[in-house]
Amino acid sequence: MRQIAIVTVVLVVASLSPAIAAEWTTPVPVTEINTDYYEEWSPFLSNDGLSLYFSRLRNLSPPSYGRIFEATRSTPSGPFTQITEVFSAPQGIHVTYPWVSPDELRMYYRVEDSSGWGLGFTQRDSVGDPWPQGTSITELNALGNYVGEPRLTSDELTIFFSRWIGGSYDIWTASRPDWNSPFANAKNVMEINTSANDKEASVSPDGLTMVFASDRGQLNTFSIYMATRQSTNDPFENVQHLSMFDTLGGGSNHPYLSADGTTLYYMKDLGLSSRDIYVSYYVPEPATIALLGLGTVMLRRRR
Repeated sequence: MRQIAIVTVVLVVASLSPAIAAEWTTPVPVTEINTDYYEEWSPFLSNDGLSLYFSRLRNLSPPSYGRIFEATRSTPSGPFTQITEVFSAPQGIHVTYPWVSPDELRMYYRVEDSSGWGLGFTQRDSVGDPWPQGTSITELNALGNYVGEPRLTSDELTIFFSRWIGGSYDIWTASRPDWNSPFANAKNVMEINTSANDKEASVSPDGLTMVFASDRGQLNTFSIYMATRQSTNDPFENVQHLSMFDTLGGGSNHPYLSADGTTLYYMKDLGLSSRDIYVSYYVPEPATIALLGLGTVMLRRRR
């Protein structure tokens, strides 16, 4: 009788599992980072949740050049308490859009000057050391004057980036067998891209989930989308518009999905007057918790 009871519970939970859902919390500004005078954008959260890397620049008069900052906190759920500029470039060059390796020893970023923009890389010996001046990722920059926004899988063997070509942005990818090899096999992620602008892809550590920005919708502005795939050998599919992140009267850009998939940072773009970083959290709906509790009660009663 006990075995039958256990099977019954499993069947009940399994039959209802498609109805189990979760939702994103209402996005809120990261107030300890955002400023009125500067633009904050391209957020990246470290794997341990203690550091938020982001770009800051000022496009108002007088202009300033993009630099990379790090905001730190003592616990993954606490507020950021210290903000430090950690990476810059010589006058006249922007460095923005950081992606930092899980051990926080390697940084990939976008570099921009008057001739265009491309991809850069820098490496340090230990956490806490300053980031030295970087080098060009020449094999990818050879694709043209406009490649940027690097995001990688956790093993750093696959990179996704934006490329401006033919009058619009597309998402591209490339791979390599090991860290000492150049990236190769650069290709357009055709299943994601449309005739509109598709860019700023952020992938989960395993490369199976992607969030990105696109202006393909009827709003004629950038919104955030998500796509998934079964394995890294499969194409992305199930493209969904994450409408809860739409910005009324503006755009939503630079999405970053945390390593555990529960936190999404992005830039809310209202033009030069306001470009700030917002955050939202993915939490189970009450029905999910209630259902799991019901299964436990049923099992106890059957026994």
